[in-house]
Amino acid sequence: MNLSLKLGKFDFSFGVKKSVDSPIQDWIRGEDSIVGSGSPLLGSPFQQSVWVYTAVCALAQTISAIPFRISMGDRSGEKLITKGPVVDLFSRPHPLLNRFRFWEFIVTWYCLRGEAFLVGLDGSDRVIPIKASRQPPARLLVLNPDQFRHVVEDSDLVGWRYNASPYSSPLQSMPLAPNEVIHDFLPNPYVFWRGMSPLSVAMLAAQTDFASAQFMKGLMLNNADAGLIVRSDDQLSPDQRECILASLRERKRSAGTADRALLLWGTTEVIQPTLSSADLQFLENRKMNRQEICAAFFRIPQTMVGFTENANRAIAETERLNFFENSIVPLCARLEAAVEPVVKSFGADLVGWFDVEATPILQQARRSRVDTGVKLFGLGYPANAINQTLDLGLPHLPWGNKGYLPLRLQEAGEIAPKPQANQESVGAARIIESLAKASIATTH
Repeated sequence: MNLSLKLGKFDFSFGVKKSVDSPIQDWIRGEDSIVGSGSPLLGSPFQQSVWVYTAVCALAQTISAIPFRISMGDRSGEKLITKGPVVDLFSRPHPLLNRFRFWEFIVTWYCLRGEAFLVGLDGSDRVIPIKASRQPPARLLVLNPDQFRHVVEDSDLVGWRYNASPYSSPLQSMPLAPNEVIHDFLPNPYVFWRGMSPLSVAMLAAQTDFASAQFMKGLMLNNADAGLIVRSDDQLSPDQRECILASLRERKRSAGTADRALLLWGTTEVIQPTLSSADLQFLENRKMNRQEICAAFFRIPQTMVGFTENANRAIAETERLNFFENSIVPLCARLEAAVEPVVKSFGADLVGWFDVEATPILQQARRSRVDTGVKLFGLGYPANAINQTLDLGLPHLPWGNKGYLPLRLQEAGEIAPKPQANQESVGAARIIESLAKASIATTH
């Protein structure tokens, strides 16, 4: 593009090269990015795929809503710490992060990249060796895994290189030692030092769903019309082809308006294409893609992301309970192990843990286990043994190692079996009985 600028009696002409924007910026402005093959480009699934965004947010928001407790000794909650520097740190890890956003960032990076990076800062925002320092951190930051490069020498991790711009990260670029970074990642059989993202497994389903959504969008913009085919027996001149194309474009002015009439002449024929059976199955295919994406992100049931067309209330509650027991609880245990160095820096006897039993769904499951415990206690089993076996999470009782029975129950003993007499004794008894009767008759 050429621009002309006139200042007084001088004319200036120069060329301006149009900047090439990224596909994500085009998509944010509402412009579809098209690659050379003509297919839609899925550049950022978290921004462009509704299923990916919903599944990741459902998992991250569920984890962030679970209270994170600090206790002394063990995670039973008997010596719970409710105030102090360690509690303040996890309540407000950073001036830019509250406790909800802190855990949401970690879980989101788990889902999108399969790994999470944490660094500890002192009061002056300087990075401290969070794994090998007695000085506890004053702040915690969750950083983008894409901006980390691992440095390996002689098959040994010697450090990290953090590269970031000031517009995308709260921390400037710098080299980091291994003890200055908490790096927790999902197992990657291909690169030992980095994690493997669940999104890489769900990418095909996300791309397929994105293409299906683009097909639906194009169909709606064309008033549910798949287009027209004009067939002619004779070779058309360029002017005739342009005239026909102009007539076709005039017929389709905008979405939501009625189609205009089309006037053609000569031996031309207008053919209306119809949708095939495969095209009409895109709705069912989108449901299958949704199931694959939810399965890839820590086995999220569809009821957790708001789709209950095939589940009643009982099924939804069962799926939610299985989701907490099989996905949320193991993920919380992974997060507890990841932040353990931070908690231990405030005290070697401190333990940080997620109070998953405080959630309503697990409280309901605990009530059913308590009912079972009451029945076992009525049979004489000790209370502490019941608490440990059913994992009720109740405090240890001093008298709980003894079993008790109700007072109205008394030992009945066993009924002695009736002895069986042999034939000789039976015969002798009959003889004695006959003699007795004879003697009585003689007397009378």
